[in-house]
Amino acid sequence: YGFVKQSGGYIKLHNNPGPGATITLLLPLVTEPAEQIHAENTTVEAALPDTLKGQLFLLVDDDDDVRLVVRQQLTALGIHIIEASDGVEAAELIDSLPSLDGLLSDVVMPGHTDGFALASKMTARFPDATVVLMTGYAGRHQSTERLSVHQQNVLKKPFDTATLARTLARAAAGKHPND
Repeated sequence: YGFVKQSGGYIKLHNNPGPGATITLLLPLVTEPAEQIHAENTTVEAALPDTLKGQLFLLVDDDDDVRLVVRQQLTALGIHIIEASDGVEAAELIDSLPSLDGLLSDVVMPGHTDGFALASKMTARFPDATVVLMTGYAGRHQSTERLSVHQQNVLKKPFDTATLARTLARAAAGKHPND
């Protein structure tokens, strides 16, 4: 759903008694020449400072599909990834790994360790780490207040690679998203 909406498309659902449902994904036609798309991708890569390329980030999200998409985005930007599927696993990795350069974590996850706790743990262990939180609930959840209190760099899901690159660059520079 997030990919379809982010792409400017629509989803059409039709439920038939008996044989089941039909789901139709309507996506916009790409009319740009391949050269223009390549130029846009080069611009996205340029948005990420060279200092972040080759760094090791911990990616945390309890949704396997979201983690897959974000992993592909980070890899395309030249960032190395270690993944965790929940906050407890991520906390163990933060404690056990000799070094980490960054954390990209969902805010809301099952269990007792959320993205805020991971951000605190990460910055306590690796003070120079780049920390970015992701949320699908921005503007609709009680954690929105905590986001502003913690002054974290936040990505609202879904996001594209260019937005990810800009947010990582801003976080690495130590700026709040509204700066």
